[in-house]
Amino acid sequence: MLNKALEFVIGDISGKKEYRQLEKRINQLPKEYNVAFKKIRKYMYTVSAPNGDMEVFNDLTIFVNMLELFEEAVAEGKRVNEVIGNDADQFADNLMLANSKNPETTRTKLNAEIQAYFQKEEKNHVK
Repeated sequence: MLNKALEFVIGDISGKKEYRQLEKRINQLPKEYNVAFKKIRKYMYTVSAPNGDMEVFNDLTIFVNMLELFEEAVAEGKRVNEVIGNDADQFADNLMLANSKNPETTRTKLNAEIQAYFQKEEKNHVK
């Protein structure tokens, strides 16, 4: 009972611990990678997932994946622009899509809903 009350007031302690560990690893990256990581993360939170699937932010998986990619690139001696290319927002969008649990994009869903509406309307007019 006390644990539930503490979790309600403080939040998920294990999640906070995982977040702090992630931040520590990010801060250990070379400066260009550190800056790129933080800017890309800010972009992701600002624009959200391109397919509208906000579930990519339910846990830290997407950021752990990006961090591991950056850490491997550092170990291989690559510069950050060799990893993310010249279009950081496209890199971020692709990363969000790759981590999406719902492959249907918002655009696809919108188009399907509109088409379904018009098909329904046509059927009603034919009767």
